[in-house]
Amino acid sequence: MTDKTPPDANGTTIDLRPSAEGLIEVASRLIVLLERETALLREMKAGEIGALQPEKTRLIAAYEERSRGLNAHSESLGALETAVREELRETISRFNDAAKDNALALRAAHQANERLMQAIVDALNQQRNRAEGYGADGAHTNVEPSLNDRVALTFDERL
Repeated sequence: MTDKTPPDANGTTIDLRPSAEGLIEVASRLIVLLERETALLREMKAGEIGALQPEKTRLIAAYEERSRGLNAHSESLGALETAVREELRETISRFNDAAKDNALALRAAHQANERLMQAIVDALNQQRNRAEGYGADGAHTNVEPSLNDRVALTFDERL
């Protein structure tokens, strides 16, 4: 069997094998990167994933480009050799699984970050509510915080 699309009205054929193999290559590299990022998130090493982002961005763009190129001829994917078609199908399935696991890990890390920020805010509010001081006579007294007292906080929510 040939990996070329059937001829179009102009008699032109396109060899799909290089496109399919290119997508398999990029998807495989992206799977490895997503699995590494997911592992870092699960190990609570979110600070280390920043180094992966430039390569992740590049691979995602390449994946999208190759997917679009292959999808433009989706009606002819049946012309691919069975082995290439099966490898493509398996790789896309593995990519989808890795992407789902990565999304779950990112969501879990985000939720943990939210809980941590809320705990910090709660601790600050509790500390403010227990503010103590000394009165004019030198006696120890509890000072009620004013509603106008504000604490400015900024959290870096990037993962």
